[in-house]
Amino acid sequence: MDVEKVIKLLKRLDINPSEFFTYKSDEITTAIAYAYEYNEINYLKQLAIKSLKKFHANPTFITLYHSSIACSSYLDLTNKNLFNEYDTDKLIFTLSNVAIWSQSYIELFGGAIFLLPPEKLFSISQQVIISLDYIKNVSFSQFSNAMEMILNALIALIEKRKLNLAERLYSKLDETQIPEVSMLIRTRKKFYHALIIFCKSQNRKEIDTVFEILESLNMTRILKDYQFAFNKVNTIYSD
Repeated sequence: MDVEKVIKLLKRLDINPSEFFTYKSDEITTAIAYAYEYNEINYLKQLAIKSLKKFHANPTFITLYHSSIACSSYLDLTNKNLFNEYDTDKLIFTLSNVAIWSQSYIELFGGAIFLLPPEKLFSISQQVIISLDYIKNVSFSQFSNAMEMILNALIALIEKRKLNLAERLYSKLDETQIPEVSMLIRTRKKFYHALIIFCKSQNRKEIDTVFEILESLNMTRILKDYQFAFNKVNTIYSD
């Protein structure tokens, strides 16, 4: 299995590979990663349809997980959603009724962000935020994963032009104590807040402040990622 392909897939999804899912080495996910990385749209569609058929025949957590990853990837490349109303309802029901946000549920949420309607994305993100203290007590790694998924949801809302929901989600997240050692999470959160300010006012002062901090710390890769994200959002809000 080529784990590098999986890592590249996650990077394309703006998800840190080291902070993502436990099923990252299985055959299905590796195949999805390959198709996504090389823009093999027909192959990716085949994988998505196959995963959906398995899910429809046997609606378990893992079949829902695989179909969500495959369809989310296909949606990103083609802007075509293969999830039907049943699939979306099942996904929403599963994520809206989580009693304990274990690592597996956090990862399902992260893989399904593109498939969730904005209002549901916001409400489910709120549920994760409410559980952050519990998650932090389970393990710091799981807490970091949960924070990354919430931040992924936040940028998704920004890119979907749902600034009201993005602001509300940020306000909820801002009430959460983030450990000092989580510098990257704190920086990313600050950057997304700067993006919200920019989208509302076209004032990029806070954006430039984040860029200057990253440059002074020689965090070149992260700086480039944030510059790419800013340019993408700027294009969206310029239309």
